[in-house]
Amino acid sequence: MDVYRASKSRSQNRKGWYVTFRHPLRKDATGKVGLKVRRGLGTADDQEADLLVKQMNELLLDDTLWSIHAKSRARSLYDERVIAAFYEDLEPMQMTDLKAVRERELPYPRREEDYNQIRFTGGHERYEGLRQLLGLADEPFLQSNAIHAPHYELEWIACDSPTYEAVVTFLPFEKTKAYMEECVIKAAISYACDGGDHELARHFLQHEHEPFALRQLIGTTPAFYVTRFTATQPNVSVNEQVQEYIEIIRSQALQVRERLMETHDFTEKQFTYPTDDVLLAFEETWRGEIEFTLLIDALMEEVEKRFHSLPQGRWTYTSEEWPECWRFQAKDPNVTLRILSILTSQDESKCGKLLTPLVEGIRVRGSFSGRKGIFTVGPEKTDRVLSTNTMKGIDQSHTLVWVQETKRDSYDHMLPTLRYLISTGQIEKLHLCMHGDESEEWQRHAGQALEILLNDVKRELGWTAYSQAERQILRNSLYFSVEEVYERTIHTIEEYELLSVHPIYTNMMLSLIVKDACDAFYQKLETQDGLREKALCRRFAELGEDEYGGMKPQALMFTTLTETFYRSFFTQPSGWSHEDLTNDKREKAIAAICMHFSKALRTYLQANVCHQQIAEWQGAYGRNGKNANKKRAQDLNGIFEEVLPSSHRLIDQPKCVKHLYGLMKEAIESSGGILLS
Repeated sequence: MDVYRASKSRSQNRKGWYVTFRHPLRKDATGKVGLKVRRGLGTADDQEADLLVKQMNELLLDDTLWSIHAKSRARSLYDERVIAAFYEDLEPMQMTDLKAVRERELPYPRREEDYNQIRFTGGHERYEGLRQLLGLADEPFLQSNAIHAPHYELEWIACDSPTYEAVVTFLPFEKTKAYMEECVIKAAISYACDGGDHELARHFLQHEHEPFALRQLIGTTPAFYVTRFTATQPNVSVNEQVQEYIEIIRSQALQVRERLMETHDFTEKQFTYPTDDVLLAFEETWRGEIEFTLLIDALMEEVEKRFHSLPQGRWTYTSEEWPECWRFQAKDPNVTLRILSILTSQDESKCGKLLTPLVEGIRVRGSFSGRKGIFTVGPEKTDRVLSTNTMKGIDQSHTLVWVQETKRDSYDHMLPTLRYLISTGQIEKLHLCMHGDESEEWQRHAGQALEILLNDVKRELGWTAYSQAERQILRNSLYFSVEEVYERTIHTIEEYELLSVHPIYTNMMLSLIVKDACDAFYQKLETQDGLREKALCRRFAELGEDEYGGMKPQALMFTTLTETFYRSFFTQPSGWSHEDLTNDKREKAIAAICMHFSKALRTYLQANVCHQQIAEWQGAYGRNGKNANKKRAQDLNGIFEEVLPSSHRLIDQPKCVKHLYGLMKEAIESSGGILLS
């Protein structure tokens, strides 16, 4: 039996001690038992820390206590801090809701105080709307372009306050470590597969699929800026420490490559054109090297030093002794804005001294421009399927302002958001603000582009969707100034009322509708390379997330179901309780049903795709060795089939139809509709 030992260490910017040890029951990414964990001891006293480490070592030597069922017995023997450090890792990890942390530190005004929550969306122009309302056009941390769009959630509480307060939440320890490991792995793979120094530097210093720029935290190298289009290196000084990291990756990449060619009979050609078998074998071997662990530990320690750059404020920490949030206040707004600029800088000349990649969210409260409200901007992407976080941000807002350049040739990037608002009954939140040239020519151009967009809506969701969107955009909510939007919506916080209009439905077509949704989901579900599928499994299994690298299975499932039910069922009632109803009343009644259904469906999918199948996600992530990629793909298919089976298996899993029928029935009846069985 392996001997597991614990040791104590001190955080870079803390007096308190934390314990590190390899867990005898938890597996790392290579499938080997002995995952390295880190937990705070809650003390700055050396002797007390030594006593706790001694207790942990005793626990690690007693394998009769290595079970969640032995937790109560261990409690009678050891300090509660030791119990928490060891047994917490035997239960499914629940990532901290960092928005809830910001709410705890700096809460939103109460609803009865009549604060409208306005969310700005769109491309990088969405920050223009926030700047205009707050009168902060020159603030660098609110500047955005297509290349350097902020990756964090920004929340601004504009109120009558004598002080200016801010709370900043940071990426969790495990998520930061995951990003770093993926950068190191991809850098080594790219070099081993003949990518050269510039590919190694590019993947090491900038995450391939996430907005995590490691170069901003540890420094950069000229090779990062070299591309296949230009071989000239810019005037960037060589960072010796970064160069040392790169040398380690380079030498280890070649050693792992040679070993795989010997043990797996891989050829030079297979590394030049790598398959999933090559990529996954390389990752598994590289992760198992002690040099990999030492490199990640060194990088995490170096990154942790960046928190020293913040001025005095109030810190809170996680159980790993990792900064969770930082709060400060000032009487001078310029001081607040200057500190926020330090936190969110994208200045390439300051690489190695920035904290930007670790910022997860910012909430500010203060008096700006004499306006009152809650204004938010999120890290949204213009993908065909919105992320779950983007959907939640829209749901929580009272008003959604899409800021759009008038001179754009196409507005089709608006389509996913528009489809979401319609299919979830929230289209009345939308206000469109055109930014840029306001001449008659460009206003006419905007109208034509919007008409093309509305025709796309009609093609995908039907005539009712077209009617709803057309009325909301072209008649009610097309503006050329965010001030107009603000004045129009500042006093329009409304709850949906139960209408005295009753759509009547029959459930005869439900099985066919569910079959259509199943077919659509599996047609849209794209197969990805083995590394990305494994990284997706890690998000579900360990990081409390549901997407990676463009893969959004839970969001795709939600979108497919809501749009299918909207198009094929909710907008097709068998009749109405009154015949002389206006289209407006009919559409509002349908919107109320869609809103109830979408809320219930989100809860259902969160429970059934994530929480209830956490063991399946962990098993899929832990796949290694021969045929691991094929088995992982089967695992993923099994997870999805459990919730939304493929159409040919629906007859064998009637519980899917039963669950969806229950959600649909509750949504219709709670909104005043009638469902005939």
